[in-house]
This record gives sequence, C-alpha cells and structure tokens, in this order.
Amino acid sequence: GLLDIEGVTIIPPLDPAMRSGITSFILRGMNPHDVAILLDEIGHIMIRSGRHCVDSWFDSEHSNAWFEGVKVDGTCRASLYIYNTEEEVDIFLENVKGVMNFVADEGRIA
Repeated sequence: GLLDIEGVTIIPPLDPAMRSGITSFILRGMNPHDVAILLDEIGHIMIRSGRHCVDSWFDSEHSNAWFEGVKVDGTCRASLYIYNTEEEVDIFLENVKGVMNFVADEGRIA
C-alpha cells in the first residue's frame, strides 16, 4: 500500500480499524497540488489536494510537531469506496510510485 512507497507519509490513524476510505498523505519534497496535477496527467487519477477546510490546523503548533517542524502546506487526499476495485487501487499505487520516480529523476527529492 501507500506505506510501502518510499517518500510517502500517511496522516494517521494508521490502524486500519480506525480509518475510513479517505486517506490523507504527503509525498516528500512535493507540493500536494503538484502531486494532484501529476496524478491526473500521468494516470488520469483525481485526488483532492490542499488544506481541506482545516487551515487553522496547518498553521498550528500541532501541525508543526506532527511534521517534525517541516512546514506542510496541505496534503493529498484519496477517497475509495465500495465501487472501487482492487485493480483501481493497484493502478493508483503504481501511479503514486510513478510520481515519486518522476520527481526523483528530476532531482527534486534528496
């Protein structure tokens, strides 16, 4: 899953019993809006990106502590539901890997 992709950080809870079909995540070294655009252009996959109506959390000390002092200006958010297939999940994961590889090839990730 997403946790197996180097450079991806999932916004908890990590316990599957506590999660829903909505997953927020960041890709190291990338703006969430750039991730959304690349996923759309590379794989025709649509996700949400940004602060998701919780601007105050991203500006808070809680957010700074969560991301170990790194300023994060939003997250990527993917939503799955009963109508999504395992094949679609696999395609999503492959495209996230593709975005990470594209960015690494461009030298944007240390």
